[in-house]
Amino acid sequence: MFDYKSYFDTYCKENGLELSLCFDMPEGYENANGTFDDGTRTIYINAKMLEAAPVFEKAFYLFHELRHAVQYLKPQQFPELIRRSLQYVIQYNGICYKLVNGDYAECELEGGEERFAELYLGQPHEVDANHYAYEQTRKILGESVALKKLYNFWMPKQALQDEVYQDVYAEIDGKTATVLVKPTAAYTEQIKAYKEEFADCLDWLHGARGLRYSKDPEEWFRYIAEHEENYTQFLYVRTADSKIVGMIGVQHRPDEPVATWGGHIGYCVCPSERKKGYARRMLHEMLSYCKSIGLERVLLTAGDENAGSVRTILANGGVLESYVKTPRHDVPVGRYWIDIK
Repeated sequence: MFDYKSYFDTYCKENGLELSLCFDMPEGYENANGTFDDGTRTIYINAKMLEAAPVFEKAFYLFHELRHAVQYLKPQQFPELIRRSLQYVIQYNGICYKLVNGDYAECELEGGEERFAELYLGQPHEVDANHYAYEQTRKILGESVALKKLYNFWMPKQALQDEVYQDVYAEIDGKTATVLVKPTAAYTEQIKAYKEEFADCLDWLHGARGLRYSKDPEEWFRYIAEHEENYTQFLYVRTADSKIVGMIGVQHRPDEPVATWGGHIGYCVCPSERKKGYARRMLHEMLSYCKSIGLERVLLTAGDENAGSVRTILANGGVLESYVKTPRHDVPVGRYWIDIK
């Protein structure tokens, strides 16, 4: 029998950490051997799955996650590349994530499974955790062929150069330079700054349903929550400085879309960030979300005087259906349908 708690307590004391140990895996990690949640400072070990595993294997996974805890909570103790690697998740299928202001921005890189398997195993923080787990387990239980085999299983076939990861991280940075995120308290100050840019023209706060009339972001969050059954709000955030460059929202089921001029999607880019291509990319990414909630085509509207918006819609496959008169516009408004592929 392996005494998880005893080694856990000793490690926390030696490293000055206040952590919790849990044997019930969080949702989404049911098939993992273990994981560390830096938000709750909790080490999760899949004791049920590891019940029949040899003692050295249980020790290895515990020390692996404990090492991750130190990496996240005391990053100053580690080299720059390990600290940087903590921001990124690389998966076997090429789907990658970057941690941005508490949220993970997703992107997809090109390459085969073999490439990504090596990149996953060779992540600097993973290599460090595996090496530490091996050394600690060897100290308390001794060397063995089985332990060495376990260690090698989790290591890349050959050591990857630091430059490889610098290039991969730069690629992920490029693909996640701007991301769609749902409004949270983490963006309170950015939302205030965004609204301030429209101080002289609040009626142009398109794509931010309810923000115009909300006295503060907290009230807006409540408004969004009240309407989430039929409306989803996103912020378009530039990851380099966490600035909100635009907002976009989608009505899942618009009122009478055959006659409406509002349509499914509304969006806007803040005045200081226009003519940089953000609107086109924001709408393109939003279409993927629309597909995920079952929409096969969406309606957007724009008057011909808003040439930038018309170009954005057309660039994303919009097809003009007709023009309609509205009480809020001096000129007819074009109705454009986009078929989602």
